[in-house]
Amino acid sequence: MIMDIFRFHRDCIDEQDDYGMTPFLRAVSMNALDAVKVLVENHSDILFTDPDGRSAVYIGAKYNAVDVLLYLMDIYRLRQADEGDSYPDVVNLPDHTQDTPMHLVCHTGYMEMVTLLHEHGARIDVMNEDEEIPLHGAAAYGQTACVRQLLEWDKRLVMHRDENSETPLHFAAKNGVSFLKNYTRSLNQSPYNIDHGVAKIDRRQPNQSAFIPTRFRAVFPISTRSESGNDRFGNSWRSGGDICVKDGCKEPYCLTVARIPYK
Repeated sequence: MIMDIFRFHRDCIDEQDDYGMTPFLRAVSMNALDAVKVLVENHSDILFTDPDGRSAVYIGAKYNAVDVLLYLMDIYRLRQADEGDSYPDVVNLPDHTQDTPMHLVCHTGYMEMVTLLHEHGARIDVMNEDEEIPLHGAAAYGQTACVRQLLEWDKRLVMHRDENSETPLHFAAKNGVSFLKNYTRSLNQSPYNIDHGVAKIDRRQPNQSAFIPTRFRAVFPISTRSESGNDRFGNSWRSGGDICVKDGCKEPYCLTVARIPYK
């Protein structure tokens, strides 16, 4: 049927509907692989974005169109090889709110899509207009599997703060105790030096994060002071137990928290 329409109206291939969607974007949203192939072969604009700046990759991610995106990623890869750096980084192309496809799928928890995007170069540390990274979204929407996967890829993500200085753990806390336990369990392999009940983190080491292991009670972002006494990371607040900065510490990058056992 598509070919019959092309025979008479080939110039309408990239016409938009009332939502700004072209036939190509609509086919992507339906995971209609055969239709997408026909449209691509007939030179539909595969870089077209809707009025909100959403690309085919973004729309495919939104509707979990795995088959279509697997096909399109190969097309994009070949074209990028031909055109070099001038070709857009489609897998990281944001919409008008600076949300990327990875931000979106971490909200929805489509794990196959999360993996697909990551394998094709999607960044997991990219920020949207609120300075949130995908882990913020996964924590906010209770996507435990997504949280675990993101932290397997990079545990340093737990330290990222948005424009309100909130870390992903702040977002996780809003989902209640059950999800908060799952979130902190995902930090199980964090590189802590545990010595006599105290967790000590050297902030000069990029692979360390400022959360205590899951055998301790979950805590919220911790305040620490430099040698000059200036607060380096904002005010501390907690959920049970005590948080402390070790008195007399002379290491300006050192963060020390008291051991807080589960009750």
